[in-house]
Amino acid sequence: MEDQVQHLKDLKIQAFLVNSESSVEQRRQIMDALRDPKVEQFIQLLYVTPEMLSKSTVIINAFKALHQRRRLARIVIDEAHCVSQWGHDFRPDYKALGEVRQQFLGVPVMALTATATENVKVDVIHNLGITGCEVFTQSFNRPNLSYEVRPKGKGKEVLDSIASTINDKYKGQSGIVYCLSRAKCEAIAEKLQLEYGIKAHHYHAGMEPAAKSNVQRQWQAGRYHVIVATIAFGMGIDKAD
Repeated sequence: MEDQVQHLKDLKIQAFLVNSESSVEQRRQIMDALRDPKVEQFIQLLYVTPEMLSKSTVIINAFKALHQRRRLARIVIDEAHCVSQWGHDFRPDYKALGEVRQQFLGVPVMALTATATENVKVDVIHNLGITGCEVFTQSFNRPNLSYEVRPKGKGKEVLDSIASTINDKYKGQSGIVYCLSRAKCEAIAEKLQLEYGIKAHHYHAGMEPAAKSNVQRQWQAGRYHVIVATIAFGMGIDKAD
């Protein structure tokens, strides 16, 4: 969400987010803007987590008030495969969005996903109660992506291999190295930077929100070339290179 909001702000669009990491002051400002008669001058797009939408009466009441004033233009559900129990990333709070949207009858709904099988698609439509909707699909194939699998060495061989790949084939370019643990992310990033001269930094869920935001911004700006991260990073990141 943070990545998308920043891109939209760069395009001069009034986009904001509210989630569990938002400060009390940030939430107050957003709630005040939603109550304003000219709300569209302050907020054009608001990003909210499904968990917050299904559990926060404050958010729901704010949306109800918008709806009554005819200021709720559209509800867009991203990563919609999470709605389906057939999906690999099923989350109950996503499924609850079907009940939430019943409180906003007449508001157009759009559900988006890049990973829906036929069963998942049917389940999403049913669980969200959007039967009779228009459906747009395309192939899973991504011709711009290529994959390579290499045998993994032991110990320092692995790090040497990663570093040589970065320095020989992608020097100065943008990339992500994934690790299975937070401690490994920190250790690998430090070694890539100190031992191999690569502008690398770690990113994981154990970091303070401000630190995570800073690392992401520095990577987007090109000050860090490589992020060493757990798999929470990179899903939904829009970075052309």
